[in-house]
Amino acid sequence: MDFHLEQLKSMMKTERDDVYMVGIYGIGGIGKTTIAMAIYNDISSQFDGSSFLRVGETSDLHKLQTKLLRDTLKDQII
Repeated sequence: MDFHLEQLKSMMKTERDDVYMVGIYGIGGIGKTTIAMAIYNDISSQFDGSSFLRVGETSDLHKLQTKLLRDTLKDQII
């Protein structure tokens, strides 16, 4: 799995000062969340703000927005 993670990370141009969002899709049970979380845990410290959102068909948009703001703004009042 480490080889595949390194390949994915090399495709992401994280050295640029930009905003990134990565979407991973596929059938259930193939390890999408595992791969996404491994990459997030490895590179999230390189950014001023980051958030890992688990989005599904029944996701509550308001809860996702609130988590995104809390994660990225950290100690600031939202």
